[in-house]
Amino acid sequence: MATISQYFGQGYYLTSEVKGATQGSQHWAAITGVDSVNVMMVDPASSQTIMWNAYEVGKTTQFNYFKAE
Repeated sequence: MATISQYFGQGYYLTSEVKGATQGSQHWAAITGVDSVNVMMVDPASSQTIMWNAYEVGKTTQFNYFKAE
């Protein structure tokens, strides 16, 4: 959570792998915001907007960050 907050606060765009990166179930969501307890997301496979309400926090295995200029 702290690392995601740090990169988001520095203006990076982030995506996160939310299903454990196991064969056949890898799935990524775009992170749209962070507050003190939640990571907000957009995900075409879910109507949820809070990442760890939709997916298990323990299966969040990696994230990508990038800037568009």
